[in-house]
Amino acid sequence: MNAFNRVREKVWKQQPEEFFDCAIIEGDGTQIETSAEKKQGIGINYKGQWGYHPLIITLANTREHSRTVVHRQAEEQAFFRRFESAFHENFTFVSSSGKEFDRVEFLEHLRQLEGQSVTTRIWAENIRTFCSSGSSLVVRFDEHEDDKQIVRSRVSTVVFEVNDSMPNRLCWIRLHETRKKDET
Repeated sequence: MNAFNRVREKVWKQQPEEFFDCAIIEGDGTQIETSAEKKQGIGINYKGQWGYHPLIITLANTREHSRTVVHRQAEEQAFFRRFESAFHENFTFVSSSGKEFDRVEFLEHLRQLEGQSVTTRIWAENIRTFCSSGSSLVVRFDEHEDDKQIVRSRVSTVVFEVNDSMPNRLCWIRLHETRKKDET
């Protein structure tokens, strides 16, 4: 894997600046049914079938296969714990409809989506620092969501606290989504 990453790094350094403007990350998981219901990492789906859920992560722009996760359930739980830890205890999410959610409500909503079939692609463009002061950072970006029927766009503004103990040194304080003017 290290050799692959070194080659990828060399190739990426040869790309034009525009190459880095937008990254589309796709995830695909499929149930592989098995009768070994007592094996480690096995899970059950909504149809009552036992099996593994390999999760394949790719960079859609280049079709690079990034990672395959075989023991998906344990990996998802560990990922969600890391994800959850990046949100400040006073985190607030304001949806594009104007509804406010506190940290607990926001994370619970995301947990409820677990196991649902998702055919939506979400990506961000035009990521820029809007304001930086002391240990606070305000970032704005255009966020797009494609559910294979319509593409919705919004401007997202995030207030981060810079904190060396957090993943990527950033703790999410507030996320505010605003619909783009061309949408109703």
